[in-house]
Amino acid sequence: MAMSNDLQPQYREDFGEYRRLHPGTDVGSPRPGKQGFNTGVVLFHLERMRNSILYNKLLQSDVLGSLCSKYYFKGYLGHQDFFTLTGMEYPNLYYTLDCTWNRQLDTAWMKNVNETVFDSYHECAGTVKIYHGNGNSLIPFT
Repeated sequence: MAMSNDLQPQYREDFGEYRRLHPGTDVGSPRPGKQGFNTGVVLFHLERMRNSILYNKLLQSDVLGSLCSKYYFKGYLGHQDFFTLTGMEYPNLYYTLDCTWNRQLDTAWMKNVNETVFDSYHECAGTVKIYHGNGNSLIPFT
């Protein structure tokens, strides 16, 4: 599976307790694969997913529940949270797409964190290929 990072500090907050108890962790930090995924654009290799013993094991509620407990995680964004949570433990299951393939425009989290923190998550250099008009954002016309 391939998807871009979430360009908000959403998962910095969602993994807050884990981060507090594990100073220096990269979980939820602004680096590829660790800041959480956004599923506005996802590429699935269905055959590999079906044949992956690990991926199918993660679909079991007790295994997923164990990961939620480990990371003190209570998600509410469905499949995006699933991919983010499992990616923290098993990053080799995912390929991180460049942010230009899912350029999220929402800036709502800017109100919750300082500008430096927000910018470290939201920064996206390069020519945008796909705009994601999430939140109340408007897609720019070029």
